[in-house]
Order: sequence, then C-alpha cells, then structure tokens
Amino acid sequence: MSVPFRLIGHLPGSQDGQSPTAWLEEGTGRLMLQGPTVLDRAVLEGLAAVCAADHGAVPPAHETVIAWPPEMLPVLKEIVNAYERRAAADGDRSGEA
Repeated sequence: MSVPFRLIGHLPGSQDGQSPTAWLEEGTGRLMLQGPTVLDRAVLEGLAAVCAADHGAVPPAHETVIAWPPEMLPVLKEIVNAYERRAAADGDRSGEA
C-alpha cells in the first residue's frame, strides 16, 4: 500500500535526489527530511555537549543528524505553513456535527 507524501521543497538548483528535501506524510502529518548525514566527529560532539543535559547523546543509535544549508530556510517556513494549514483544516472538521 502506498503512503501519500507531498513534496514540501528541496534545495533549488540541486541534482535530482542529491539535495536536502522535505516531504509531508499526508495521513499522519509526519515530516520526512533528507539531507547530508553529519559524520564530522567534532560537530557531533559539539551537539552532544549542548543537549546532554536534556536528552543525551547525539545521535542515538536509531537516529541520524542531517545538515541543511541556510538556503533551505524558505522550505522550513513552508513546513510551518503546511502544519498550520493542516491544523486549521483539522479544527474546521472537529466542529462538524
């Protein structure tokens, strides 16, 4: 069974499949993100130091850290807009009898 995804955006000018990309899973509202995996030990250690007091090491074995360039900020804004539209639509439906 196919899960419907909606492309939110990707890095303009990048090659197909080779860019930071965001999708919204329509049925659940989950966000799917693609980007270069951060493997730089110094970066990962820096992130771990920042969040150690809150929720432990970065990344846990079942997660990965990705890097998005600043050019992806418009896509992040569209992600927020998509979630706000979804919440508004859900609110509209919750008032139906």
